[in-house]
Amino acid sequence: KFEMCRTMESLREYVLVHPDRVKVEHYSRQAGEQGWLLREAAGRAGRIEIGAWGVGIGLGDLYATAIGVE
Repeated sequence: KFEMCRTMESLREYVLVHPDRVKVEHYSRQAGEQGWLLREAAGRAGRIEIGAWGVGIGLGDLYATAIGVE
């Protein structure tokens, strides 16, 4: 899905929250023709910061109500 979405000029940030494990991938478009930067966070102690949106969240909070996700 990201492969298709990343061709959209207006897309600057793409966040993938894995449903079956505690892991988040955050892709951010780099200036010019430099492509995309990937940042990953995993485990309930992990944290993801999305600077362009001015937000951050701990994975423990994000997955707090997920049942059976380790």
